Amino acid sequence: MAYHNLSNHSIEVIVNCLCDSFSDYFVKMPEDPEFWRARFKAANANYNLSVGHSENGELVSFIIHCLDEVDGILTAYNTGTGVIESARGNRHVDKMYEHILPDLKAKNIKRCSLEVITLNERAIRVYERIGFNKTHEMFCYGGTYTTQNFTKPLEVSLISVISKDDKIYSWDNRFNCIKRQEHRFKGYEIYRDQTKIGHAILDPDSGYIAQIESTSSWDLVFDGLSQISNNLRINNVHESRSDLRQFLDHSSIEPSISQFEMEWTDF
Repeated sequence: MAYHNLSNHSIEVIVNCLCDSFSDYFVKMPEDPEFWRARFKAANANYNLSVGHSENGELVSFIIHCLDEVDGILTAYNTGTGVIESARGNRHVDKMYEHILPDLKAKNIKRCSLEVITLNERAIRVYERIGFNKTHEMFCYGGTYTTQNFTKPLEVSLISVISKDDKIYSWDNRFNCIKRQEHRFKGYEIYRDQTKIGHAILDPDSGYIAQIESTSSWDLVFDGLSQISNNLRINNVHESRSDLRQFLDHSSIEPSISQFEMEWTDF
């Protein structure tokens, strides 16, 4: 059994293993290698600190690690773990972490983090066995937004992409990740009667909301964003954002999956 970093593996090989690993997953994974190349690049994937396991020259399991500072702490974020069905039951995830942990420590990484779907009880047990602990729950939504048709018009202005506080956002929605995708995301401010009521960072082509804030009411903010796209999607809303979650739960945007963020610091 060979455990190794992923620096010498092509994106096509990694994605092939990924798609096989997630063929029975809760959500369907994209199969286009270019999608994953762009996503891993945005998340700041480090293939020297990522790890895989091969049998008979075939990649059968992997962990993709991304590196960044989070709240001043150098963190390795697991953006994806996969084990193909025929290789399961051999504790490959435990062994991959055991293999790569000395390299993470050598880079002065102090925290490992990941996200896991709350219904994926098997994966949660594996991560807890390794040393990860749940820190909080995050909620995802998506669908066609039905506007409230307010009588007073809303003004939506294009602004520079800004971010003041990343603490409530997950890895893929943090400012560093957004900045690596400046071609994709745009910043918007929403006004009513010349008063700012909120702002958002949005992919106008897909309606994906990376960050969103309100100084007034969420219905006004979302009505403003619906001028850009009425098909809106927002992932990983932090459990502490009860006002936003309450609004979304009663809007036309449907809830989908929820996830736990997990961290491991005592290694």
